[in-house]
Amino acid sequence: MNSDRYNSPHWTESDLISRLYGLDPEQGRSAAHLEECRECGALWLSVQARRGSVVNVAPVPDEALEERLRAQRQAVWARIEKPRRPFLWRMLPAAATALMIFAGVAMHQVKPPVPPVQTASTVSDAQFFNEIASVVNQETPRAADPLQGLFDSNAAPAAIEAQ
Repeated sequence: MNSDRYNSPHWTESDLISRLYGLDPEQGRSAAHLEECRECGALWLSVQARRGSVVNVAPVPDEALEERLRAQRQAVWARIEKPRRPFLWRMLPAAATALMIFAGVAMHQVKPPVPPVQTASTVSDAQFFNEIASVVNQETPRAADPLQGLFDSNAAPAAIEAQ
């Protein structure tokens, strides 16, 4: 036996198909491996047999081919000569689309503008500035008042007595 059998890798089916159509094998594959390796040789013979069965299919007789082509031509002419649908049926999709667009435009309503709100200024400027000054001069913000109430020592006994 040749040492090529042990050094060359097995052929894959795609490699065999490439060889079948005359393409060079991948590097590292040798044709001698097909003769020495039983697995690869059997696979090569099955690929050749498969190709032979496809290539050697009996051709269609000319009479059958002519008959098939004649039937095909008759079907094409029948389709060409078939009368078209009436005009109203052909325009129905376009009319439905136009109706939907018209309905959408007709139902569209523009939101009326919101009139500006007129607020009466009953507070004088002096009162307004006094209120701002009192807020600024406070040590803690108003939002902290409820939290301070939780920890106020005077409020705790009254809450306990209420229970």
